[in-house]
Amino acid sequence: ALLWLGNARGYDYLCMDFDPTEKGQVGQIILVSTDAVGGEFVANSFTALLSLYFTQIQTGEIRLD
Repeated sequence: ALLWLGNARGYDYLCMDFDPTEKGQVGQIILVSTDAVGGEFVANSFTALLSLYFTQIQTGEIRLD
């Protein structure tokens, strides 16, 4: 089961994964595309996702305008 967190890029969605494969962990964040099977790993948890965003803001990799 997935919890949709929001639209990431067009038809891609950030999701919290509650039923991962044996390689994943419950609560991991994945990027799911509507035109692909499966998902791309983004972060181990919602907290890790927020930390990633905070780091990207600090380094200027992403900007909040």
